Amino acid sequence: MLSASVTRGTAPCDAANASAHDAIDSDGRKPSGPSWVFAHATCRGFSCFPEGEARTGLKLVARWIDPLAAALRDASAFRGYALRDATHDDEALLYALHRDGLRQYVDATWGWEEEWQRAHFAGQYQANANAVIVRKSSSPQDVGRLSLTRHWRKIFLRDIELMASERNRGIGGAIIGSVLTLAANSGRHVELLVLKCNPAQRLYERMGFRPVSDDGARLRMRAL
Repeated sequence: MLSASVTRGTAPCDAANASAHDAIDSDGRKPSGPSWVFAHATCRGFSCFPEGEARTGLKLVARWIDPLAAALRDASAFRGYALRDATHDDEALLYALHRDGLRQYVDATWGWEEEWQRAHFAGQYQANANAVIVRKSSSPQDVGRLSLTRHWRKIFLRDIELMASERNRGIGGAIIGSVLTLAANSGRHVELLVLKCNPAQRLYERMGFRPVSDDGARLRMRAL
């Protein structure tokens, strides 16, 4: 699952027209040409700010985390968990979650090259496009990663990645259901990409996603 992007050579103000570049490569695929991933931008006058973010001093804060956390309060599978803003210092943790969650599927599709994967993740990492999933206790533990971007007409769900000990507990389904609720309340639809060998696509189908395109290795799926 990957994020919408503006590629090198595309002006930020044209980001709304860059749908062909959605979801570049957090699933580990090498781009076919040189590309640099930035957050989706909307333009006001001469300034461009990533949609779904608020500027606080020099820090960009994702606006979607608090609404999503509120939507998750009624999800029984998410009880005992919380979301927090990711920071620059979380990059190593989130890469480890990304590698653990997707390596076997990327390896089966294109082959996993650790050096390239690590450098690519670092090159596109933006804390404000990520949230950390925390298991609440007397000693809270960071156990997962959620990444999405909000656009004018859609929410692009990049990644939900959990430690192995937290999988198959309904957490991913609870998050997806709450993202669908946020999208419906704002007149958006939800899209994602999934590798065809990844069994997660069965969950997406149960939750109303249907394939809208197939590039041979991945399905783009949409829930209206």
